[in-house]
Amino acid sequence: MGIRHLQGLAQLKRPARIFVIDPSRSSLKKAQAFFETLRNRRGHRVEFLQRLEDAPFHFDVTIVSTTARVRHSVIEQLLHQKRVRFLILEKFLFQKRDHFSSIGRLLEKENVPAWVNCPLRTMPFFKYLKEKIQGKGTLNFCVSGSNIGMATNSIHHLDVAAYLIDRYEWRLDGSMLDKEIQESKRNGFIEFTGTLSGGSTAGDHVRLTSYRTGQTPLRIQICTPKLRCLIDLNAKKAWLSEEETQWVWTETEFSIPLQSERTHLVTEQILVEGFSDLPTYADSCRVHLPLLQAFLSHLRTVQGGDETCPIT
Repeated sequence: MGIRHLQGLAQLKRPARIFVIDPSRSSLKKAQAFFETLRNRRGHRVEFLQRLEDAPFHFDVTIVSTTARVRHSVIEQLLHQKRVRFLILEKFLFQKRDHFSSIGRLLEKENVPAWVNCPLRTMPFFKYLKEKIQGKGTLNFCVSGSNIGMATNSIHHLDVAAYLIDRYEWRLDGSMLDKEIQESKRNGFIEFTGTLSGGSTAGDHVRLTSYRTGQTPLRIQICTPKLRCLIDLNAKKAWLSEEETQWVWTETEFSIPLQSERTHLVTEQILVEGFSDLPTYADSCRVHLPLLQAFLSHLRTVQGGDETCPIT
């Protein structure tokens, strides 16, 4: 993911000093070689460092794109050693519940605005849908597909569901997740299949299903008493029908931009406005925590174990 952020930052309109920091020499060499192949580098000055200590004291925008396993310690080290104006964090944020509150306190102490990279809510389609949905009843939000990466991607779906209705208090049930835990594509991490369900205190419902086998395409269904929406990510299409138009279906193009097509836009908005359309750290924690709790409860049921959920 870090290399895709670098690819995106290369498209910044203003000249920038970019520091890529990774303790792995081989990863840095790979990133540097990749950056040098980019056509549109706009004269940015890029340095590749193995130690945070070798970087300047002040950063305007910092993107922490580590795995969830080390993100807590990396943020602590960063904010104890450097002065950061704005912070962008990759998801899944952390593997332990207490890390959320400790980093929240540190961000508040250092007065650092932070956002989490759950970008679906920034898309014009979902902004339009939010205008249509708000104040018009409860939401039913369903996602299904084969091997959709539930541990990694559920947070994206839950975030956009919360965004659409401005409700962040969710209770989630992982009892229908499959008992067999899968190994993630990333070494040392796990994935879940099965069904995760839940709801908000206002009566909204969410249901996420990842089939262990088959080739079922990833689909999102969004329903309220006055609106129906179906999104097929494989077909890159969305269909919408509303009560006010006699439930006639309309079709539109739908695709999710690559990370390399977004990072510079997010960074420029933060630098110019001091704001981002991404979820704030506080709002994202409210969605992350019930999801982490559901995963932890399921792990304890099928494997026993401690309070760490090895997802990223």
